[in-house]
Amino acid sequence: MRLYVPDMAEFFTWLDQAGHRYAVLRGFNELENGYPLPGSKQDVDLLVDAAALAPLQARYSQYKKRQGVKCDIHDVSGKGQGAYLGFSYFPPALAEQVLAERRMWRNRFYVPGARVHLLSLIYHIAYQKSERSGMDHADPEKSRGSKYVAELERLKKELGADLPLTLSGFHAYLKKVGYGLAQERLIRYLQNDFERSHKHQHKSFFLASVCHELPGEMNLFVIRAIAMKKGVQEHLLQELRKHYTVLAVKPIPWLTRLSKRGHMRGGKWKRGGHPHLAVVVFDPAPLAPTE
Repeated sequence: MRLYVPDMAEFFTWLDQAGHRYAVLRGFNELENGYPLPGSKQDVDLLVDAAALAPLQARYSQYKKRQGVKCDIHDVSGKGQGAYLGFSYFPPALAEQVLAERRMWRNRFYVPGARVHLLSLIYHIAYQKSERSGMDHADPEKSRGSKYVAELERLKKELGADLPLTLSGFHAYLKKVGYGLAQERLIRYLQNDFERSHKHQHKSFFLASVCHELPGEMNLFVIRAIAMKKGVQEHLLQELRKHYTVLAVKPIPWLTRLSKRGHMRGGKWKRGGHPHLAVVVFDPAPLAPTE
């Protein structure tokens, strides 16, 4: 949920007085000399209890973009307006840990405790930002230009943490403490990353490599002319659904059949006719080929 807050000091005072648990998630050292200007691109990210969403909406929804500081607000449950890509912003256990271990910062507002701040920050960088964070997949030296490095270095020093500044290092660390990325989230994060950057023909190598750790594989079937002629294509799709998760069914245009047939499966289409439907499936437990 995005709100525009005209007076940030009053905002935090109200949250405290109303008894709503919250934490400013990151970048709070940059707020030491003042809050962002109303209407600026800089934002403040907060995690709140689910019960705070409705009161926040009622109190601040009337303010428009140029009237206040942009605040992106997520709740622990991840339902309704507090969701991020259909999920809670962090895994529920991590989100609850953020609020349970929060600490007051400069007598102004609450922030995560040092250890959970590190966990939530590298979760955000690795999974929600990936390469767009400026962090490299495997080379710490190539990560030095990221805006997150200073905050990470402070946390590493405070905690005595031995953590390489790479996306792969963050992923390994999060898995070790039980906050690795669940399959459903991983798929949606990878889709979101691709959707955001599709104009530049970019897909996250890091997230794709994490996908490679999952069991199963994608596969492609084609339904040919003879099946369409006999009207059994729906029966074939039902059979595929018994064994696989069908991800997409797409008709193959006649011009594509003619121009691409020689490049598909060796181009041998005589007995069953040309391909008419492409069926993309996910096989959760593929069999290894035998001799």
